[in-house]
Amino acid sequence: MSKGIELRYQVVNQGVQNLLSYLNSSSSLKSHVKVGLWSFDDNLTQLTAPTYSYSAVSSNFPAPALASTDASAATPFNSLISSFINAVGTAGDGSSSSSPQKMVIIATDGVNDPTRGWVSDPSLRPQVKVFDTAFCTTFKTKGVTVAIINTPYYPMTWDWGYNVTLGQPGSLGGATRVDIPIALSACAGKYFTVASDVASIQSAFTKLFVASSPIRLTN
Repeated sequence: MSKGIELRYQVVNQGVQNLLSYLNSSSSLKSHVKVGLWSFDDNLTQLTAPTYSYSAVSSNFPAPALASTDASAATPFNSLISSFINAVGTAGDGSSSSSPQKMVIIATDGVNDPTRGWVSDPSLRPQVKVFDTAFCTTFKTKGVTVAIINTPYYPMTWDWGYNVTLGQPGSLGGATRVDIPIALSACAGKYFTVASDVASIQSAFTKLFVASSPIRLTN
């Protein structure tokens, strides 16, 4: 934070922390709900394996990505998501610790960015668009609840980079940028939310967890 300005990654981290605080406030939840943390940038990174130790999650929040090459500035979501699906695995029915229900909450701008090489290579620019949401169906067939928090791009019509990528005509409802919430909403359904300001991002994780009610406590 500089001069009181929070970056988006800091606001998202606080949203996760608010969920952890909510879970920790309930003796039933904190003894039954494991939380894991992953980051998507140029690679998929497991920051914390699913754990009951929420302090371990809090101490491993992602730092801002520092990109020194075109490749390291990318977020190739489409090529990373299969590894995440494998990491999450198949959900159970919640009847025992060996058969846990599972939920993923993805906070994202919704954009697949294969490499910043699109700046100099026009052929790459059409790939900068909403990521492939077929993974939602895959998760659902595995019994995993999918929730998505969309932290949206704003139209920057004065910027040439925006105009040649997300400002280009889309296929769902206007500009490519407009396609993003349409596709993500179809993916997550009632567990989709647009969070475009600090307060909504910070509350979204907890609201989606509560709304989905993925945890069934049994004796």
